[in-house]
Formats: sequence, C-alpha cells, structure tokens
Amino acid sequence: MADGEVVKGLGKRLAHADKATRDEGFKALKAYLRQSADAPESDTVLRSKFMKIWKALFYCFWMCDKIPVQLELSHRMGQLVNTLTARSAFVFWECYQLTFAREWEGVDKWRVNKFYKLMRDMQQGMFVFLGRRQWALEYILKYNRVM
Repeated sequence: MADGEVVKGLGKRLAHADKATRDEGFKALKAYLRQSADAPESDTVLRSKFMKIWKALFYCFWMCDKIPVQLELSHRMGQLVNTLTARSAFVFWECYQLTFAREWEGVDKWRVNKFYKLMRDMQQGMFVFLGRRQWALEYILKYNRVM
C-alpha cells in the first residue's frame, strides 16, 4: 500500500465518529510514526504527510466528548512527538502549530477548554522532547523558529 494511502486510511479512522475506530486509528498512527521515523524523505514530503495527519488528529480530538476520554487522548497526543526522530519531531511540531492556526477560528465556546488542554499537553510533550536532548541550543533554536 502506498504511503499516501496509509495516511489517508489513518486520517479516516482518526476522524471517525466511533470511539473504538478512533482508538484503533490512534494505535495504528503510533505504529506508523515509529516505523517511518527514519524514512529518508524530504521535509516537504514529511510536512505534507504530517499536515494530513494533524488535520485528522484535530478532528479526532474534536469528536472526543467525555472529559476522562479527552484528558487521556490529549495526553497521548502530547506524547506523539517523543516517538519521532529530532528532524521529524520539529516538522511534526510545525504541522501541529499550522493546523491549530488554521482550525482555531472554528473552535466553538463548548470545545475551547478541551483544546486549551491539548495545547498544554502538546507543549509539555515538546518540553519533554527538548529535555531528553539536554536542551541543546540547536533544538531550542528550531523550537523558537516554529513558535
């Protein structure tokens, strides 16, 4: 199966209305990210894939209704960056930022707090990522560029 088809299939499962299907999609996404972490792709190809994945993740979280489920999913999403290589992690982080900038105006007053929680968990995940790399200046500069 071509990589684009895999990403499309993941996207459909992540944004599905059924929680069990979303959970299955999230599990498959983690496996996919681990497997493709060292793929010799250009940043442009990686960015294209991650933008599709982040759109699906955004709507996966959008569809998540119960608070305990939201908290657990938010935490899991925040830790995704730590499954990637440094190069991939910064492209992933950039795609997260771009997705939120693009989709934020559509977040209604009933969902804003859960998305704030996701933003905090994403920030925490990135700080864990940076801490595991001893807060190397190279990575801090990349982080600042994205922010």
